[in-house]
Amino acid sequence: MFKIAIIGRPNVGKSTLFNKLVGKAFAITDDLPGVTRDRKEAYAQIGPIQFLAIDTAGLENENANDSLEKRMFEQTALGVDDADLCLFVVDAKSGVTNKDFYFAQWLRKQEKKVVLVANKCENSQADAENSWGTEYFRLGFGAPIGISAEHKLGFGDLYEKIEPHYEEYEKNFSHLQSAQDEADSENADLQVAIIGRPNAGKSTLLNQILGEERLITGPEAGITRDSIAIDHTYRGKKIRFIDTAGIRKKTQITKKLEKLSTADSLRALRFAQVAILLLDANSLLDHQDMALAGEVLKEGRAIVFAINKIDMVKGDKEVFLRKVRVQLQQLFAEVDGAAILGISAKSGYHVENLLDFVLKSYEQWQKHIATNKLNDWLRVAEANHAPKMMKGKVTKLKYITQIKKRPPTFAVFTNHIKAVEGDYQRYLVNALRQNFGLEMTPVRMVVRKSENPFAPKK
Repeated sequence: MFKIAIIGRPNVGKSTLFNKLVGKAFAITDDLPGVTRDRKEAYAQIGPIQFLAIDTAGLENENANDSLEKRMFEQTALGVDDADLCLFVVDAKSGVTNKDFYFAQWLRKQEKKVVLVANKCENSQADAENSWGTEYFRLGFGAPIGISAEHKLGFGDLYEKIEPHYEEYEKNFSHLQSAQDEADSENADLQVAIIGRPNAGKSTLLNQILGEERLITGPEAGITRDSIAIDHTYRGKKIRFIDTAGIRKKTQITKKLEKLSTADSLRALRFAQVAILLLDANSLLDHQDMALAGEVLKEGRAIVFAINKIDMVKGDKEVFLRKVRVQLQQLFAEVDGAAILGISAKSGYHVENLLDFVLKSYEQWQKHIATNKLNDWLRVAEANHAPKMMKGKVTKLKYITQIKKRPPTFAVFTNHIKAVEGDYQRYLVNALRQNFGLEMTPVRMVVRKSENPFAPKK
């Protein structure tokens, strides 16, 4: 698919342009420079042209010694290398800076097709063109296209500049395009959100899964700001992994940017089917970890607990994990069979096992059970442990049916709702999970009062 990378120094409006082309607020934007760190990809459109847009970090010093800025630059360079066309964005309000000249020189060495875009032009295109100084032409990419990404002005002119490059791509790669389009149209079978507190190792884990340094990692907490979606195939199944920003306690979040990152992480969770909650073995069962697990279960998502940095645990690791399992089972009885395993995101220890548990949890999460099998089971469960009587009358479990999947949700019909709700309802849920192999997924059950629809009408 035709790919366009949006590049430029920090705070020129790259992410705003990215969001407008994508058609929704996909990347976090703020007045502060350097908000975007990892490169972010999404399907976008301008006019009739459909393409993959790549939002990149603001171009920083490529020669910085082992700094976060250097790692950001490396990710931007990878985005440029992968693109068929680059939109080099400059700030029309502040004019061309030394950084713009420096990175224009770097960009020319990459031998990529480039369209120069002057953002923050609130005036008309004609006025903008008349005001271009010679410094814009000295960048080496001709006259810029004046746009306002915020107000979506000048996009018609931008389309006219992009179109020839797209036509050339179509001409050169048309024999591959149909196969690529078919592959692109097959959406990921499964979306997995990787969540956890800052610096738990989420990006390191995803890099280990992908087998490449796709995401920026480092000792600094809070490197990831946007939720980054990356497609991957494991055991023949297409999975979209979503790396999220670390989430701290609400009381500790005071800055606007962190609030935006947290909201983005929680939104990613709502679109996922399975969540990997990454816990740090050095600081287990923090209140925030438990709050995140509760959020996953409230959303009805399957959850897998991954204890990262297990190689740093002193003593018997199996004993350590057993203690963790007991604590988690006490806190979250509704998923007391959820997968809990120790991993090392850095070395890859047990990462494949983690993915296998993700697939198994997903399988259970979308499982459907036939009504006749459920009612056969219900008769046995009732015989083993009958519900209490109400006002001297026998409580009857009339029938059960599955009313939805994802997660499995069941309705039990009875003549006395209060006799079934609470302790007996939990008994039914636990027995159902064990009988039908639903230990790894949340199971929901509602109790309703109704006549048996299978009984003959009077």
